[in-house]
Amino acid sequence: MMTKEEAEKTYPRKEMLKGLMTQEKKELINDLYNRIVRDRADYDEKDKDVHGHGKRIPYIGWFWRDANFVDGIVPIADCERFIGIIESNKWDYPERNLTKDEFNKFMELLEKAMSVSWGSGDDMNFYTEARFNELWDWFQTLTVK
Repeated sequence: MMTKEEAEKTYPRKEMLKGLMTQEKKELINDLYNRIVRDRADYDEKDKDVHGHGKRIPYIGWFWRDANFVDGIVPIADCERFIGIIESNKWDYPERNLTKDEFNKFMELLEKAMSVSWGSGDDMNFYTEARFNELWDWFQTLTVK
């Protein structure tokens, strides 16, 4: 439990808005997409049953590292359990970047999963999970060699 002194503590202003206003549009877009992916697609205990790895998006590594959505440069690898995005290949898995067509398909599937805003909670969850499963299954059709 927080003490009264801790509750009264103040922190210096960071002027986040000023910082955001000086960022380039490209940085802001990449940051937004990466935040959405981290919030919506990272590890979830219930996804362990679906894919065996607890991830909604096939990602090789412990946690999501920032991808370059704006330039469409997304490296993928085959870790022998699944094919997924890899932003830090410290295991020397076979690796390549998504092609332009593959990147466009990836974005189409990702944005379908991220843009649900209709129906009741159960409808939204069902649709979102179905789209993430579609994205996962599509990734497994890719080859890395």
